[in-house]
Amino acid sequence: MLVRTRTDIKKLIDQIEVYRADHARAKGGNPQKQGDPLTTFEVCEQNARWTIILGTMSTGPVIMMELLAKHSGASVVVNKA
Repeated sequence: MLVRTRTDIKKLIDQIEVYRADHARAKGGNPQKQGDPLTTFEVCEQNARWTIILGTMSTGPVIMMELLAKHSGASVVVNKA
């Protein structure tokens, strides 16, 4: 519900990293290729409601880079905003 009404956040939220029980970082937009838009933001729980932390939202094109590893083909997505 928090994100559904926000037109400035790219849908779908496809990753949430929880740092504490009351603090998380979310990524949305599901970029598939270089330059696709990605939104990142942090949320915290206050008074039993999740709130976007002011100043943490960023939307911009992603830069996709291949990481060279000896035994795996991992890749990383970097938000360039």
